[in-house]
Amino acid sequence: MGRRPGVGRFGDRRVGWCGRQVEGFGVRAWSVPGCRHGSHRRDGDVDRIGGRRRADDVVGRTECSLPGSIVDHLLPAGQGRDGGCGRTRRPDGPGRASDPVRCGASVRVDRPHAVGDDAADVGNRGATILARVEAARHVSLSYAAYRVGIGLAGLLPEGVVRRAGERLGRAAFDRAGRRRRMLIRHMSRVLGSEREVEEAAREAFAAYGRYWAESFWVRPRRVPEILRHISTEGVERVEAARDAGSGMIYALPHIGNWEVAGTVAHDLGLELLAVAESLPDSKIVQWFVDLRKSLGIDVVLANRPGIMRVLTEALERGAAVALVMDRNVRSGGVDVDFFGERTSMPAGAAVLGIRTRVPVFPVAAYFHAGRGHHLVVEAPVEMPTEGTEEQRIVEGTQRVARALEKLIERAPRQWHIVQPNWPSDRGRR
Repeated sequence: MGRRPGVGRFGDRRVGWCGRQVEGFGVRAWSVPGCRHGSHRRDGDVDRIGGRRRADDVVGRTECSLPGSIVDHLLPAGQGRDGGCGRTRRPDGPGRASDPVRCGASVRVDRPHAVGDDAADVGNRGATILARVEAARHVSLSYAAYRVGIGLAGLLPEGVVRRAGERLGRAAFDRAGRRRRMLIRHMSRVLGSEREVEEAAREAFAAYGRYWAESFWVRPRRVPEILRHISTEGVERVEAARDAGSGMIYALPHIGNWEVAGTVAHDLGLELLAVAESLPDSKIVQWFVDLRKSLGIDVVLANRPGIMRVLTEALERGAAVALVMDRNVRSGGVDVDFFGERTSMPAGAAVLGIRTRVPVFPVAAYFHAGRGHHLVVEAPVEMPTEGTEEQRIVEGTQRVARALEKLIERAPRQWHIVQPNWPSDRGRR
């Protein structure tokens, strides 16, 4: 296909690394009863990462104009959490003193109301202070450990980091307990014999370790080197949509290193928006969004006010939107058949695809046996055109689920979801 003026091919320009779901940093996105997450501001649209707004300023509530919670559960899950917590907007005015303590960028525990609460004695306040100090220590140590790991990985050759990640993943398999058993359970849905399932689960842990090792190692200056080791399949579909001036949606599973899709998209001259969950530790979030900005990726944090409008406008101006779709961390969503059992799946790809009429490409970036990746772009999912909008979104999400199944079946040993993903998984240890 022809190229637009100024649009490069692989390797001849600086490119970006796709934005990650932030929970996957290994810090659990947890909440304490009584905590609230809210926006510090009520205005503003696109979360361009280098601006004056802090990363945690964009967390809020999504729009939902459909019955139920189809759009409200638009966004994908991250690897570090087992579920989401309800989030509300920050109350206005002096009445905030009578509201429960909210937890947004910092983590705060519930305490007696500041005004008019007979239980607000000195002892209770002392316990609250200790709990808050402990919470702050937790997130600060997590951030410090994370930065140390990134710094060390950046000093080493790619091969050393990659192999170390795989070895650490395999070693973690024997000690993972509940998550190891959960991944074996997931593998049994895709594979056959019990022996094959356990070995595949061990290799999936190795793939997960490699994913994080590569994420720690990447730097803007290394992206051309990364591109030289990417093979592609079906990228001409993306080029055709780009040349037609159309936006596009990438629907991805947690397989291999899904962020390679962002690297290639940026190299093709596409604006890329990557949707990401937030974390209690605002320092990790800020580091994450700053790094992605330096790589040419715009990150939109989940649950921000007006997110549907932000993504819709991006698609209408020809951008690509990346959504990791094979796990839903919130209640609700759209019920689909996924590997033989009903479960809920985020509806974002179907909602945006139906409303904007842009192609929804199933995309996966598999690991090569050695260095590098193989990016696959399948034919776009055909969205239904008959029935009510809600019916079309439900059917469209089911079609996305089938497309993700096919991508996972190509390399199940690289599929790494270690949390419960089906109703029958709940409560298993």
